[in-house]
Amino acid sequence: MIPHFKNGDYFQGVSEGIDALISKIDGEELPETNKIPKFFEVINKYSMYIFPSLILIILIITILITSGIFGTIVLIGGGFF
Repeated sequence: MIPHFKNGDYFQGVSEGIDALISKIDGEELPETNKIPKFFEVINKYSMYIFPSLILIILIITILITSGIFGTIVLIGGGFF
């Protein structure tokens, strides 16, 4: 690469440099990749609990709002102070 640069043949120098890098990379083994990231493994493991938990939370909030315990504080703006 350097001799071509010294002679002013920049294109040939860059081309040979790239060829040298490609030949070095071709000899290396690629690392093994994970097919499923850890985040999705956890979501998959606990996915059967997500929907029932959301329904339970919505049900509890609905009961508190309609009973007046939570509704007074949130809807009217009342508080303890």
